[in-house]
Amino acid sequence: SLYFGGHNTYVNVGPLGDFGKHLAQCSVDLWFRTGETKKLMALFHVTDSMHKHAMLSILLNSSPAAEFQKGGVLFRLRDTKGALLSATVVCPQVFDNEWHHLVFRVHHGPGNLLNVNLDGAQLSLLYHSQESPEHFAPFTQWVCLGAANERGKEVRHFFSGFLREVRVMHSGRVLAAHWPLMEGMGAKVLMDASGNAHNGVPHEGQSRTTTWMHVYLPMILDAEYPEAEDKQ
Repeated sequence: SLYFGGHNTYVNVGPLGDFGKHLAQCSVDLWFRTGETKKLMALFHVTDSMHKHAMLSILLNSSPAAEFQKGGVLFRLRDTKGALLSATVVCPQVFDNEWHHLVFRVHHGPGNLLNVNLDGAQLSLLYHSQESPEHFAPFTQWVCLGAANERGKEVRHFFSGFLREVRVMHSGRVLAAHWPLMEGMGAKVLMDASGNAHNGVPHEGQSRTTTWMHVYLPMILDAEYPEAEDKQ
């Protein structure tokens, strides 16, 4: 798994082709581990630079307004016209420095339908904005793992912890990208195992040196998500 130091480490996975066009029905599926409860952090985030700044985001230790709140997790989807769908859950158990499996699914943006599963159990969400996002276009900005790319102008909210097995899907069953994050020391490219060539580039400050950890995960992903066999 890839270690994120919390100060300047992140992964640029590019704009993901036409993924941004299909956000009305999409999902982000990942494993993470962290014990950090003193700062706002992004697991997955992109704010586009075009139109009214479309966004897909998962923030840890976040309030509904994307400000620091210990133990809060914020999920957001915004379309090209600024319509926002957002929800939070207070989830202190995920900051126990153990591995957790998180799945954020947008079932139907225009209908304000989303859900979040943690370690196989559905979480009860508190909604804050339900503006029926329905207008989408491919991202012009790159998607960021382990931090937040804000319109290409700033990278912030650096994650402290480990990530592994990150998958993004759209249209219900189409696998857009899958980063196992298993390359190990010296890797300068993080391969997209989906076959769609959305390879990631790790960054740590001004260098591309990264820290890795060998871990065991209960590999239930393929059994739970047969749609992972589909391709874009």
